[in-house]
Amino acid sequence: MLLLESGNVVFRCGMIYGARVKAHEVHNKWQPKDDPFKMRIISGIAGGRRLVVPTTNDVRPTTDRVREALFSHLGSRVAGSRILDLFAGSGALGLESLSRGATSVVFVERSKKVFSFLKKNVTELAFEDRCTCRPGDGLSFLSAHKDSELVFDLIFLDPPYDAGLLAKALALISEHRCLTQNGLIVAEHRWDLSLTELKLSPKLQIVRSKQYGKTAVTTIEWAPPQTADVAQ
Repeated sequence: MLLLESGNVVFRCGMIYGARVKAHEVHNKWQPKDDPFKMRIISGIAGGRRLVVPTTNDVRPTTDRVREALFSHLGSRVAGSRILDLFAGSGALGLESLSRGATSVVFVERSKKVFSFLKKNVTELAFEDRCTCRPGDGLSFLSAHKDSELVFDLIFLDPPYDAGLLAKALALISEHRCLTQNGLIVAEHRWDLSLTELKLSPKLQIVRSKQYGKTAVTTIEWAPPQTADVAQ
């Protein structure tokens, strides 16, 4: 039984009465603050538009909170950029980039089910003319890139955790020169994984690493100045 008294809530169960708490405290307790399966475009021409995200183990969406912090850090580097969203999932990172003025995005996603959600998001936001959606494995895409003249200004890497894919992707990006001069890689990974332990190519320099709960986001630059330091 639930009784309302002067804006307060009293819980009653049988003959036992619970303590009084304010109504907004009850609401906050049960309302998720950052639901990864309820996503939106944060800013730009599509700001506020909702994205469809599959509730499946095949995808681990980057939450609105992390994306907002990430794009705040990238700032003006996004507008006018050619972007690769590898392990794209629902496409949140690449679509946010398009909303903020990126010239083009190539999406790569292996899961057929997740790929269908990605295509639906692209269509709903009317971004078809500025992006390419490629079904398939991210590492295979990078391997096939060896003789391609297409290079990117920004690459998003958000592979499944604990699958060893991040180190392999970074090695292929370096080997096949997928980035423009001073281009950036933004890698999302477990908070307790230090990318300095992956023995990165000397052409790749970590310039920033930031932790958000159990997630970390590391920014890596191609052929940067030797004086670049890791910013905490």
